Amino acid sequence: MQLTDLIQNVTSVAGVVVAAFGFYFVAKQIRSSAHSDIYAMGLAAKQSLLEYPLLRKYFFENESPDDASEEDLSRIKTIASIYCLYLELIAISADDLSGEGEDWLKYVGKMYDQSPIIRDYLTNFSYAKKLHEAIAQYATAKS
Repeated sequence: MQLTDLIQNVTSVAGVVVAAFGFYFVAKQIRSSAHSDIYAMGLAAKQSLLEYPLLRKYFFENESPDDASEEDLSRIKTIASIYCLYLELIAISADDLSGEGEDWLKYVGKMYDQSPIIRDYLTNFSYAKKLHEAIAQYATAKS
């Protein structure tokens, strides 16, 4: 074996190793980005409820907003829209969340269970198929 063949073989192996590390770091970055996006969207949803804490019951205590004032109903609908986008982000990012994806999907199902306004929005507006699949999976596991 000549020196040039040896150098070529070592270079080929080194290229494969570098590519493998590159894929590892890209995957790690995707997971990190998914976490960051979910936390940022969750913060936006929760900040709305910090501003209007009396509306919390419509999202966490299974209360229907039928008795809400027109002004509060407008706020509730806006917050519901934000929460639905948040839940959708969780559902479409679950595969990128390592071992935590299942726990996040349970959260999606619980939010669906405890909020009539969220159930209404997810029924009447278009959201990702993965979100609806996560809710169906939660309902099946719960029964």
